Amino acid sequence: MGGRTSVCPTRKAVPRQPNLTPFQAAPPQHPRLQPTEMVTPGTATRWEVRRSRIPPQRDRAGRTGGRENGSGPSSTVSPWLPIFPTMDTMLKFEKLEKIYRPGMFRKPVHALCGLDLAVRRGEIHGLVGPNGAGKSTAFKILLGLLRPTGGSGHLFGRPLGDREARRRLGFLPELPSYYPHLTVAELLSLARALSGAYPDAKADTQLLDELGLGALAARPVRRLSKGQLQRVGLAQALIHEPELLVLDEPMSGLDPIGRALVKDRLRAERDRGCTVLLSSHVLADVEALADTVSLVAGGRRIEEGRPSELLAAAAGEVTIEGTGPLPQDAMQGMPEGSRCEARAEGWVLVLPRPEPFQVDACLRRVMRGGGRIARVETAREDLESFFVRRLAQEGESACANG
Repeated sequence: MGGRTSVCPTRKAVPRQPNLTPFQAAPPQHPRLQPTEMVTPGTATRWEVRRSRIPPQRDRAGRTGGRENGSGPSSTVSPWLPIFPTMDTMLKFEKLEKIYRPGMFRKPVHALCGLDLAVRRGEIHGLVGPNGAGKSTAFKILLGLLRPTGGSGHLFGRPLGDREARRRLGFLPELPSYYPHLTVAELLSLARALSGAYPDAKADTQLLDELGLGALAARPVRRLSKGQLQRVGLAQALIHEPELLVLDEPMSGLDPIGRALVKDRLRAERDRGCTVLLSSHVLADVEALADTVSLVAGGRRIEEGRPSELLAAAAGEVTIEGTGPLPQDAMQGMPEGSRCEARAEGWVLVLPRPEPFQVDACLRRVMRGGGRIARVETAREDLESFFVRRLAQEGESACANG
């Protein structure tokens, strides 16, 4: 042909376009990406551009786009990723309802009855409640496994069930089950592939070391203990650096060392900006970890707040020990059930669940009458005692209204 180009007589010749790298050409279109959700390189924050969501684009020569001239190291972060508006509330349920209808002749089961829940960015939120309270149902709706019967909810500002929003969370089920023939390292590699993350054996090894599983990388899953499998499940939930971590009974089956490792890892995730929503029946761990606690019973929220605030308002007995004369009016205006106990070295006043001003009034009367205060001790409830008492009150209220 001597370098000549043959042109079909019925079609116009189209000039050949030069080879362009992805950064020089138009942004690649993603099937779930709207034009208004694109960002340009260098303008997105860490959470707006997610690592390893879309594989890097290649030019006609097979090179991966990196710098603008096509040379240099390739980029592992695609610049064309969907971003969501930055919000203080990562997850929100509003009057969420779920009714299970087992059959025509069986009574419907109301699992959720107007559940309200708000999880703020960068906090550890504990969801506690008795068996059958609706916690697992709420998790399934959050994950898109169930559709609510009523109410509404948002995840990262998007409706529940949105696929792109769900890509940004990690989940640990209560009873994790994985392919038994895979080794721990192979399981993490599979989790990376399923989440769209690039293979990174070094990062996998580091994560296993932090969870105390470094020596088990080559062990098959079927040979792991319950606690080891639970920590492997946490590792697969963390493998793609999620923004929201949803954990159902993360402390189940863990020994004291494993519990300490998991607690340290969850605190580290919170420090790096990850939001954690966890459900556990081990309320001592929830009290130690959670910034906010929601108490759920009967498919609805009955109490919410910081553990310190909930327990501060639920003070137990106040014990005042002293010596010297005790005025007769020292117990005036004290709560019902207050008592005075005489001892060989002095006396003890026991005030059940008093208000702060009542304790102050009692101390002033004792000191004004010549008594000397040796010790004042307040026995506060822990989260478990508060949980049991609050559920008992809720049951009494339901019986009174029913």
